[in-house]
Amino acid sequence: MERYKRRISLKHMVVATQVLEGRSAIVTGAASGMGQAVGEAFAKAGARVVFADINADGAEAAAKRARLAGAEAFGIVLDVADPESVQGCVNCAVDRFGAVDLLFNAAGLHHMKALLDITPESFDRLWRVNVLGLFLMLQVCARQMIAQGSGGRIINVASIAGREGRASQLEYNATKAAVINMTRSAALELSEHRIGVNAIAPGAIITGMWQQIRREVGEQVMHLDAATFDHQIESTVPVKRLGVPADIVGAALLLASSAGEYIIGQTINVDGGLVMN
Repeated sequence: MERYKRRISLKHMVVATQVLEGRSAIVTGAASGMGQAVGEAFAKAGARVVFADINADGAEAAAKRARLAGAEAFGIVLDVADPESVQGCVNCAVDRFGAVDLLFNAAGLHHMKALLDITPESFDRLWRVNVLGLFLMLQVCARQMIAQGSGGRIINVASIAGREGRASQLEYNATKAAVINMTRSAALELSEHRIGVNAIAPGAIITGMWQQIRREVGEQVMHLDAATFDHQIESTVPVKRLGVPADIVGAALLLASSAGEYIIGQTINVDGGLVMN
């Protein structure tokens, strides 16, 4: 784990240029993991950032770190599956920062169940957060960006699981496949408004969600401790290591900045080479 900690520090040191200066961003799922890493990176790159999460304390803690580093930022509680909460988040961003220029759409859930064990309730819960919630944020932010008339960038978080079938992940895979397809469709509709829509498909990234996978698969199914499970997964990754949240930062900054303005409707794998397409 020590080498992962060092890599996080080095990755964050790279984010020094003000490539997002003057831009206002909303980052969902920002209390931890990839959302937190990208939110802090956006702030270091000059953006004013709304750290939004169902975990209000975690969102505000991340925003406080950004403020201590000199950025404009605040945390807000957000339930992406609640239309009123979504609209309130966007309204708050506009009230504080005057605009919404960027959306990093990272809020999501994961669980693993065998096909025959899936219930309508569990499927609906995952679908409401991973698909409906992502759609609501995309739609409300797109409306705001169109009203502003200055374009914008929307980055959805998909997964390599949305590109392939995997046992005991039917629910999750289906939601992430939907995200990839929604990204394409939204990109086609919104390009005329100079709003670029793309997605990032992470692979095995060490986050709270990965800890859940360790328990549900490593411990309960494979009967492996965390270190052994991680090592077994690492052996399948071409770069021979698991990812960390900071590994998502480079792709997010590219897609959020003017450097990526000619990239539209794409889903970029950030997975150490696990899926190549």
